[in-house]
Amino acid sequence: MAYEKIRSEREKQIKKVMNNTIGMYGDLSGLVTLPQIKRLELGEGED
Repeated sequence: MAYEKIRSEREKQIKKVMNNTIGMYGDLSGLVTLPQIKRLELGEGED
């Protein structure tokens, strides 16, 4: 149970880092021309 709790907390941290990275990429791409990073772009039908 302790391992599951630790893993859950780490998954939440990873999601938070990814969301912040995507947000920063979006903010910066509005200011300057950045190379396209497919993993940070929205796919078809995604919000």
